[in-house]
Amino acid sequence: MSMCIYLRYLRLNRGVDCPKEDHPDPICTLRNLETLTVELASHYNLSYGIWRLKKLKHLEMMLCVTSKTIPPDTSGKDCLPNLQILQLVNVKGVIMSSIVNGRFSKLRKLGLEWNIKSKCTEHELLQGLHHLKNLEKLKLVDFKKLTLKAHEFPSKIPQINIKMYDLDELNFSYSFLNSLGELTSLCVLKVTSRGMFSEDSLSLAAKSFPNLEVFHLKGMGVKEWILEKGAMSSLQHLIIKDCNWDELSELWSLTISTIILILILTEQEKHPYIASYFSLMYLS
Repeated sequence: MSMCIYLRYLRLNRGVDCPKEDHPDPICTLRNLETLTVELASHYNLSYGIWRLKKLKHLEMMLCVTSKTIPPDTSGKDCLPNLQILQLVNVKGVIMSSIVNGRFSKLRKLGLEWNIKSKCTEHELLQGLHHLKNLEKLKLVDFKKLTLKAHEFPSKIPQINIKMYDLDELNFSYSFLNSLGELTSLCVLKVTSRGMFSEDSLSLAAKSFPNLEVFHLKGMGVKEWILEKGAMSSLQHLIIKDCNWDELSELWSLTISTIILILILTEQEKHPYIASYFSLMYLS
């Protein structure tokens, strides 16, 4: 592989073995590489040398960063200066500030996956996200608490996607939405799971999410929907899929001006009232 010096696009499919820690990764020699996509059965451990590929723009899929492979102590000019997409990264015992601080000024999309074996807390791991001034999309997978405050997120972030696949339903809380509601630049918020029920209420504080236009819920269970005055005042699209319909009856009393509610039903007979509204419905 080291002879393919002009290679710009590389996809690693199932069957490819990850390099051992004591063996150099031949990918690190591809000086003209622009896109690396990893589709392996297990995570691909990013090598130390990967961070020196100055033309690399897209680094995607099953990736893993450990304390032994974090970016070298170099400036942004020498550490992936053209990187635009970095996802989905499983971070083991490494805080984001040690990775992004002073680097990745062109990064637009970032995806992070919580590792249950991590020695640091979620809050410690996510420290440093605010350094990514030009980030447009942030994906967080299997983060259980999300205790970050609004100022700890990128200040101009327009889209956040939260996926929860491995959760303790009894301890899950929607309280993290209160912090996200203070992000004035947020336009799109997606919260999805593989289907769970929570005893927690989905409560949105007054004047929260002032510029949110799209709110997408999938596979979630909600005990009660509480929408205080002025919350989601710019909302245009409310998308709900595979949720617990019986617990979302409060949605029908929403008084926000002009909402397009898209109902995607998998078992319409579960709720005969909602079943009659399975296309587009306008509330005012």
